[in-house]
Amino acid sequence: MNRTSKLARLICLLIVLGAFFCFVAGIEWRQAEAQATNGRIAFTSDSTIYTINPDGSGITQLTPSGSGTFDRLPAWSPDGTKIAFGRTTFQISAPEIYVMNADGSNQTRITNNSASDRQPAWSPDGAKIAFVSNRDGNDEIYVMNVDGSNQTRLTNNPAFDFDPAWSPDGTRIAFTSTRDFPGITGNIANGFELYVMNADGTNPVRLTNNSTSDSGPSWSPDGTRIAFTSQRDGLPLVYVMNADGSNQINITQSTTLDSSDPEWAPDGTSIAFTSYNRVGQTNADEIFLMNADGSNIRRITNSSFDEHDLSWQSLVSAPTPTPTPSPTPTPSPTPSFTVSGVVTDAMSKGIADVAMVLLSDVSGTQITFTDQNGNYMFNYAAGVSHSLFVTPTKTGYSFSPQSIGFVSSGSVSGNQTASFTGTPSSSPPPGQVPILLTQENSLRALALDSVTMMSEPFPITGTYNFSADQRTRVSFFVMNLELGAGESSAVITAQAENSLGQLFPMPVEYFGAVPNFGWLKQVVVKLPDQIANSVEVRVSLSVRGTTGNKVIVKVKP
Repeated sequence: MNRTSKLARLICLLIVLGAFFCFVAGIEWRQAEAQATNGRIAFTSDSTIYTINPDGSGITQLTPSGSGTFDRLPAWSPDGTKIAFGRTTFQISAPEIYVMNADGSNQTRITNNSASDRQPAWSPDGAKIAFVSNRDGNDEIYVMNVDGSNQTRLTNNPAFDFDPAWSPDGTRIAFTSTRDFPGITGNIANGFELYVMNADGTNPVRLTNNSTSDSGPSWSPDGTRIAFTSQRDGLPLVYVMNADGSNQINITQSTTLDSSDPEWAPDGTSIAFTSYNRVGQTNADEIFLMNADGSNIRRITNSSFDEHDLSWQSLVSAPTPTPTPSPTPTPSPTPSFTVSGVVTDAMSKGIADVAMVLLSDVSGTQITFTDQNGNYMFNYAAGVSHSLFVTPTKTGYSFSPQSIGFVSSGSVSGNQTASFTGTPSSSPPPGQVPILLTQENSLRALALDSVTMMSEPFPITGTYNFSADQRTRVSFFVMNLELGAGESSAVITAQAENSLGQLFPMPVEYFGAVPNFGWLKQVVVKLPDQIANSVEVRVSLSVRGTTGNKVIVKVKP
């Protein structure tokens, strides 16, 4: 039971080379050293402010929940001793700005206006706070002393000006504005562009120019780059550009997995961000970290929180001890559960060597085989997947049911049972659903260049593929796919979907069993020109009109 294919291991080794692990291990070791000046990350969840260590430990609640207060957008002071934030209460319908100590104590209101005052941002010298207010009829950027005195308007435009972010030297403020789209209607966010101005509000300069939203600037500690959230690829993604607006790049190099709310680490080595579909969510974000070049993405929260509004504490001297008042309990390690069952024939006798596939909407595929008594078992982590489907496959058999699923509006947990009955059959069952295999704990395709045996990113064309058209062919590995008598690969179609939902056919040029591994099939497709600039696409197979799961593939021109 739980016998693993030698081929599957070989493929994994080809995809993830040992040298890469050594390289990453070196990076992580140096990162741990460099993070000595990085403090805690403040964030908002359900209108409550929390802080957390960069390794995901020590989640601490700073502001009350369920008490008629609604707190958002925390901002650390440059010395890491205080946090400014916006608060709305049942008595005060418009947000006002407050300041509290790093442990949540001494929450003090510093603005008092019938209009909305929000989005505080400390100046690097700690003497002033920039903020957004609509006290003069529309969102404008203001500045004040840290005690709330001397409130001065910096921008004066009939459009929306918001998201102020001071440059590290204190001479400039980056911000988001719709000022070049007067009278914009409909989705106003399509008019969000990034600008920078002098700290006194003079000389505003536009940095981005898109037909979709660019917002939420965050300066690198050395002042040379700005991270921001862009919708230009059809979903929120973290981009980084030079401080003058040049060299705008998608830092995560993904157009299928969202990222937003970027926040630079004080030492400049990392960027924190939030994402929902990296964990299979549609309405709740988790916090991730990545290296400043977009590599080594790792998740640091795994909870019921919906995290937003990130702000990273800078430690000027000795680290501030973890706050102790009313701490939120550290989440327990994620429990593991099983999906198990038995595959029998019509006489209730176990069928051995049935290939079983467990498909998760978040962590991809697992493979195991039934033992001589027809038993099998998978392990899975609770609180991760929103759907799990178990499918048996064996050449010369059909199974009833063809697949068993476990679906939850939250996440699947608990031990599950899924048993099947197999019947000898010379033809594949109607409605057979092909399952593309993925890399371990991932939605990324288990795929190789069919000639070079290299893994992604796949170029659309190349000089080493031995084909007259110099087009790249990619081998995908698939299960639960059989052809009937007289059928050819013409019944199989492949398609790639980009971040805008556009579909592009991928010609299928070969289908067959992997030698000595009859349960594993190989499909070779030719990459179409139209996806060359897509960065990533989701690939799926259809057989006789039935479409299977989608896997992520990285491509390049």
